[in-house]
Amino acid sequence: TVYYLRTDLTPLSQTVSISVGTGNEQGLLNVAADPDYAQNGYVYFYYTLPDGSGNRVVRRQVNVNVAGDTFSLGAEDVLATFLKSETTSPGENHNGGSMVFGESKNLFVGVGDGAGSDPVSQDASNPLGKIHRIRFDRSNPATPTLIAEDTVYALGLRNPFTLVVDDEGDLFMGDVGAGGFEEINCLYFQGENYGWPTCEGPCVPNNPNFVNPIHGYRHGDNTFNDQDPEDNSSGGESIMVAVYYTGDQYGGVFTNKLIYNEFFKGWVRLLTLNVFDQVTADEHIGHIEGLTGLQENPADGLLYGVTLFGGDRIVRMDLAQ
Repeated sequence: TVYYLRTDLTPLSQTVSISVGTGNEQGLLNVAADPDYAQNGYVYFYYTLPDGSGNRVVRRQVNVNVAGDTFSLGAEDVLATFLKSETTSPGENHNGGSMVFGESKNLFVGVGDGAGSDPVSQDASNPLGKIHRIRFDRSNPATPTLIAEDTVYALGLRNPFTLVVDDEGDLFMGDVGAGGFEEINCLYFQGENYGWPTCEGPCVPNNPNFVNPIHGYRHGDNTFNDQDPEDNSSGGESIMVAVYYTGDQYGGVFTNKLIYNEFFKGWVRLLTLNVFDQVTADEHIGHIEGLTGLQENPADGLLYGVTLFGGDRIVRMDLAQ
């Protein structure tokens, strides 16, 4: 179900339903507004096909009358489809699903490896386990036109569930690990390879063909749990790269820093990076279990997010009083 929220975050009474697969980690996985939304009204959806056979990126135009309490979505424009049949014995998980607009207002999509038995992430001709770039001709912002081309942009990923872009256009990825390491990777150049399934976490010994993560944590390492007063040691481990905050709220504490979190354990942390995207500080800032990401609200400059635990909430980040 798709809701349209007013600027005060109250929803219009009318909603729109989208038919999606609902097994395990399937569903409506991400929504992103076009950078030129004010001119074209386009919103992009990443969802699992109803039969569960794969995932799809579509574009639809929003038609809204806030005063009349109504909105609708135009017909689907299919931009990309990623079929699970590209791997042997796929599962209902490892769908990826994050979408973010980056350089030149192009759309970047994180696609999982399909949870199959083949090393598809290392096959540049296979769409699974990749970052895809979908480009548009934006000579007319009101009608951005899809550029038809191979969309594979980076490879060697397991399940890049979260993507964020910083103020310089660098793309950060949270790649969920198997049983060893949760990764934060940074994408600089087309064609970069992050090593999965040959490596999980930093390659040992170092492999010049692969790009090591800039940060992360090993499964079973309780360092970050021990720094969390609300420590939840139960459940699995799944990294979320939540947001790179460029706003001026929060007294500058979060400005130009990367916020990431542990989906199951619930801790939230703040990374300070230098000009080479090397970590210079990593500090605990809060606890939100089930947080899947954060977004700056242009109306007030504050950070809002959604959770999958505790009643599927919309939450707002505030500084402790």
